[in-house]
Amino acid sequence: MGYQLLNEKKSGDAISVFRINLSFHPTSANASDSLADGYLAAGDVPHAIEYYQQAIELLPKDPAFDAAGKASFSADEKSKIAKLR
Repeated sequence: MGYQLLNEKKSGDAISVFRINLSFHPTSANASDSLADGYLAAGDVPHAIEYYQQAIELLPKDPAFDAAGKASFSADEKSKIAKLR
């Protein structure tokens, strides 16, 4: 739903959905990444970087990813952060 709202250029509403999702899944790296994407779409780079970094920090204990998935996800997050700095 959050990404549908982003596609409709409703970044504020998308951020609300992503924040709710993260509140239900506080240890999910993917939920943090989604919230970061919402902030990025809204032009809030500092918050986007904050949540991309949080996604990296949550990743080691996130059971949704296998080792290869963690490596790929981490590299993607670091790349996003580097582009924003």
